[in-house]
Amino acid sequence: MRQELQELRGRYVLQPSDFNRYQLVRQEQRLAQWAPAEVVSV
Repeated sequence: MRQELQELRGRYVLQPSDFNRYQLVRQEQRLAQWAPAEVVSV
């Protein structure tokens, strides 16, 4: 999950589109559900 998050962050940096932002936010939310103690920041 963390690897996918890093890939999405990299994709958003290279191509800052609404779609890439949406995918990044969704992955952050999924990670927060599975590991709520972990701080996830952009």
